[in-house]
Formats: sequence, C-alpha cells, structure tokens
Amino acid sequence: MRDFRLLPKHVFGSAFRQNGIRSFREAVEYVRALPYGRPQRLPHALAVLEEKRGTCSSKHALLKALADEHGYSQIELVYCLFLMTSTNTPAVNAVLDAGPLPAIPEAHLHLRWAGENIDATSASIHVDRLLQDRLHQRIMRLSEVPAKSAWHKKDLQTWLHEHAPTVSLAAAWQQREHAIALLGREAST
Repeated sequence: MRDFRLLPKHVFGSAFRQNGIRSFREAVEYVRALPYGRPQRLPHALAVLEEKRGTCSSKHALLKALADEHGYSQIELVYCLFLMTSTNTPAVNAVLDAGPLPAIPEAHLHLRWAGENIDATSASIHVDRLLQDRLHQRIMRLSEVPAKSAWHKKDLQTWLHEHAPTVSLAAAWQQREHAIALLGREAST
C-alpha cells in the first residue's frame, strides 16, 4: 500500500498522532485492529478513535477524511453491494440457513487507492473475496455516507423484486441485521 506522513496541523492527523500513529499505513492498521461495532457518536468522524470501535462505514469514512485533509483526494471511498454467502462470509452460515434468504445483498464500504483495494473493517474481512460476488459498486463522497443505509435498502428491494419476490424488505433486512450482529459478536471475541 502507498503511504504518506500524517501532519499534526490537521484535525484527523493530530488525532491519530495522539495515538502514536505517524503514517496513513499505520492509521489503516490501527483502525483495522479496532473492534467491529457502531460508534454511538456518529456521524462525528472522530467517534471511531474516541470509542475505539467502528463499522465498515465509520472506519473508512474516518480514513477518507484523513486522506482528504492531507490532500490525497485520489483515495476513493467505494460503496460495494455484494451477495453475502456462506462462502465469502462463513460466520453468518447459521443466519443464512435460518432464512428466508440463502444469501443476502450486503453493502460494504472500502477504500481504493491507485487501483488497490484497502479494507480496514477487520483482519477477518478481505474485500477482494467479497468483490468476487459483487453486484455493483460506485464511488461515494464523504457527505453521502449517511445515505448508505437508504442506498442499501433500495438496492436490496430491487434485488428482492428480481430474485426473491415473495420475501419482504422487512424480513430480508431483519435477517441482514442478525447477520451483522453475528459478525459483530465474532469480531469482538
């Protein structure tokens, strides 16, 4: 992965440097090592550092903000919709087996820099494995991160209409929430 030094004169750079982090690469590794979980103080970008936890959205939004403030706007924030299966996400087998869906369209954020995918969600999540089951992706602006859930629900509804018309959005979303909760518990053990 490419790298750059963090400058203490910037808000995010200073916050990372207070934790002993001196480079973007170190920031990615530090964030990746934080437990998976939704910060309570969202959408405040520093919530990940303050609460020492984050999701794919909050962790990558923080790193994108860090990159932008240092002039690295070419680092892209990528919204990827992929089909979460027992193959690419084995930890959710029980939830998928319970139904109603044997696989669930899931939205995942990651970074891309000069063609390299960077995923700081956790050590157990490998974005390249998820991309093998990609349904579509698009570049997001930081200001769009709060809309991720709405985009995801719209994408899920479209997918259900085409692939599982008898399953309601509410039932699919509930199954998805169970899967995410299971991933959160697994990541914290």
